[in-house]
Amino acid sequence: DLQRERSWVDQKFTVERPVLSFITQDEIDAVLRRGGITAGGRNRIYEYFMEHYDMKDAAEFMKNEYGTGGASPGIPGAYESDASHDAKGLKLAKGKIGSPEVEILLKWNKVAERVRQLIRTDDFLSPEELEKYEERQEAQRLADLEEAQQMLGEQLEQDTLTAEDITDLRLVDSEYMSGTR
Repeated sequence: DLQRERSWVDQKFTVERPVLSFITQDEIDAVLRRGGITAGGRNRIYEYFMEHYDMKDAAEFMKNEYGTGGASPGIPGAYESDASHDAKGLKLAKGKIGSPEVEILLKWNKVAERVRQLIRTDDFLSPEELEKYEERQEAQRLADLEEAQQMLGEQLEQDTLTAEDITDLRLVDSEYMSGTR
């Protein structure tokens, strides 16, 4: 048997690579950074997390901010992907809509935790967006201060007492103290 001549036949070797489909943390973060489906959502979310600390309330806020809906493609850079959200949470899927290869459901408390972490590490808004946000906040503080000063000025104008008013107040005070009033 060892003396037998071997013959090699051309064979086509094909190796099927299994399609590995998964959703990475970077993809989840990219979806969360979009801030929902309504205009201004990113800024509202950022502002909320800067002012509120209760995670149960934050989860409820996120549920309301996202509402019910979805988008396709749902994951930036993944053409065949879907993102949908409802009262249960944020669902991300890759593959054909209706028969995805992989999908995950992030409950709103987990969404809120991750968004809080992204904000704490300055990874939610870009540096340019953060600068614009801070400029808007400063402008709002100045507008609030001007309004308060204007209201105070108006109040002082209304509350200006004349000498006659002071005399009347002293009279009322003395009547009150003497018990005649």
